[in-house]
This record gives sequence, C-alpha cells and structure tokens, in this order.
Amino acid sequence: MKQITAHLHFDGNCRAAMEFYKQATGADLFIMPFSEAPGDPA
Repeated sequence: MKQITAHLHFDGNCRAAMEFYKQATGADLFIMPFSEAPGDPA
C-alpha cells in the first residue's frame, strides 16, 4: 500500500481544523509549525 504525505499551509488558525480532521478521519496527526521546520538544505 502506498503512503500519502500531505503538506498543508493555512493563513490563520489551522490547528483547530487539523484537530477536527484528525477526529473525523481517525488519522494520525503530526503538526510542525513553520518556525520549527528545518532550514533549506541547499
């Protein structure tokens, strides 16, 4: 089975939306704020 990794960008309060989708779908949720994202490797 193939795995899907989605990267979503929101302008505003996305944490509440992601928590809703987590509950609605039963999916795992991994949230990384942009401020914690690794830098550009180049």
